[in-house]
Amino acid sequence: MIKVGKIELSGTVLARKFIPIISEEDYYLSILPPTTVNNLVRHHINNVEDVVYLDSLEQTIHNH
Repeated sequence: MIKVGKIELSGTVLARKFIPIISEEDYYLSILPPTTVNNLVRHHINNVEDVVYLDSLEQTIHNH
């Protein structure tokens, strides 16, 4: 989702500059079905080898 941030002259024409109104993460969560999100998360976790990063994800889950 976007909104017009400003209108400025670009060469000889007026151009609208757009800015997002929701985060990229929220956008994807709004368009992807929950099963797809679940599959992406599982795939990501299964392919990460950084134990510190995985511990950080686990801590985030426990804090939720």
